[in-house]
Amino acid sequence: SLPRLLYPFGSIRRVVCGPARGSRFVVEPGIGLTYAFGTDDAVPRHFQTRVRPGMTVYDVGANKGQMMLYFARLVGERGRVVSLEPAPAEFASLRRNCALNGLEARVRLLQVAAADRIEVDRRAQGQ
Repeated sequence: SLPRLLYPFGSIRRVVCGPARGSRFVVEPGIGLTYAFGTDDAVPRHFQTRVRPGMTVYDVGANKGQMMLYFARLVGERGRVVSLEPAPAEFASLRRNCALNGLEARVRLLQVAAADRIEVDRRAQGQ
């Protein structure tokens, strides 16, 4: 297909429009053409009115880093983004996309899951 010819998996591209314009990313399933063109599906615009320079934003379930790139732009040089992603493959993509944009100083990456409570699976404990 034409999108895959223009955005082959593994290639490095830039976001061409939208709030994360100019950010670089690795094209993979789930982050490609729609992200590059800043569609509302890829980047919800309502964050533009809520996230301000200097804020700290928690990106829970950061996946491959689409929102991390967007939040880093919105919080600016004085802000901070804390991105949480437990899945190893997605975390590796998140780390690559953070490094591609030189955001290590203001983005903290954590390979963890988040929940509002701890549930113990009694079957896994043999009870």
